[in-house]
Amino acid sequence: MKALVVDDESQVLEDLKFYIKMAAKEIGIFPVIIVLKRCLRPADGIAAVQKEAPDILFLDYSLFDGNGAEIAKWIDANYQRPITVATHTLRSPEEARRLFGGAKCVTHFLGRTPSERSAAIKAVLAELAPHLPDVRTVTCHSCFRLVMAAQVAPEQYQCPKCNIIGKLRHLPGRDGGVTFLEI
Repeated sequence: MKALVVDDESQVLEDLKFYIKMAAKEIGIFPVIIVLKRCLRPADGIAAVQKEAPDILFLDYSLFDGNGAEIAKWIDANYQRPITVATHTLRSPEEARRLFGGAKCVTHFLGRTPSERSAAIKAVLAELAPHLPDVRTVTCHSCFRLVMAAQVAPEQYQCPKCNIIGKLRHLPGRDGGVTFLEI
């Protein structure tokens, strides 16, 4: 799973990264790639969404030079893949819905206190987890790289580096062994 956090404050980015890591660990989502982007303008956030192609976006409403509603409206109009958007504003869910101007992609609202935010992030990730592809850390037999192979069919995984599709094969060893993507 790839999570993108867009905010203009570095401390908020780090705080949300901590909450996401803890929630993913509790739920058992692995691996989680968390990309933090300090964005001052909506155009920076849109560029980050385009570049990172996240499964979930944690989006602040108040940016230094603009607001997250512009990013959410761009996602509604232009983004082609499924994405879950959660806002981490200090406003109430009702006020946040109003501020985001009815953007359909904004479906989750994180709480104001640390415990509310933690619980909300855990709930969002748990809801998203069943829809994520099975991803395994393996050594590709074709390019000999350690990669995050994604399941593309029953018992078939694809190397993101060389695009080879194969089955997983585990070789036992002293340190738990190694799992290969075998062609």
